[in-house]
Amino acid sequence: MYSTKIFNWSQILHIIIYNIIINNYNMMLSHQGTNNIIGSYIKLKLNHQINQIGPTGYTGHTGPTGYTGPTGQPGGQTGFTGPTGETGPTGATGSTGSTGPLGGTGPLGGTGPTGPTVYPIYASFLSTGTQASSGTNTLVPITYSERSIGNIGVTGSYPTSTILIPNTGVYRVLFSAQCDSASGKHSIEIFPAINGVGVPNSNTLIKVEQQSENCLTVEYFLQMNQNDILELYLKGDSTNSRLLYVAPDASTTPATPAIPSIILDIQLIAL
Repeated sequence: MYSTKIFNWSQILHIIIYNIIINNYNMMLSHQGTNNIIGSYIKLKLNHQINQIGPTGYTGHTGPTGYTGPTGQPGGQTGFTGPTGETGPTGATGSTGSTGPLGGTGPLGGTGPTGPTVYPIYASFLSTGTQASSGTNTLVPITYSERSIGNIGVTGSYPTSTILIPNTGVYRVLFSAQCDSASGKHSIEIFPAINGVGVPNSNTLIKVEQQSENCLTVEYFLQMNQNDILELYLKGDSTNSRLLYVAPDASTTPATPAIPSIILDIQLIAL
């Protein structure tokens, strides 16, 4: 097993000088054998000095790190891009975002074609005569003596009960009847009919005392076709049941108008 001894520069210098002296000493011995005592002393002295070398001193501070060398050249060329992998599954739908601001108003569209001209279709009919019932279970068509306004006509001449419908559509029909009893208490029924057939669920009934007039007013909305015939029918429980006409009174100022026995207004409101 070998031991290693570390020398400093001063120790190395002593060893070099020692070797030089020993070499010179050996040469001297080869020429002067009588000086063995002196040579042995010198050699012994030198060995003593070398053995007196002190311990190794502390290691000095590490010097500063040298500059980093230049970066080496890049490696080889980049390889080709591999093929695109398969599309993964669709993720869950996210929450709906807030509603964005309202967009501006778009441009005004062009004017559409002109529709067919529709003139007001209406009329008002009345009767200036008293109309009596024919008795129990007997129907009497209510007649009109004139048309006071409008453009809806009738069939034939006045007085007549038949109003001729000029256009298909929905009509507003309203009548006002002056109901009366010539004697006793009696009932009066009035209902509309189209082409001789009573309109379902349209009948009205009123009971009147003797000489105690009552005004019966009823309004209907009826779907009718062009050239249909509209009529009103009267039914009483006695010949005393009647629609009473009252003449005007000229003694007042202004004069009191007459009371028609029946007024019927009709107007087309929808095609």
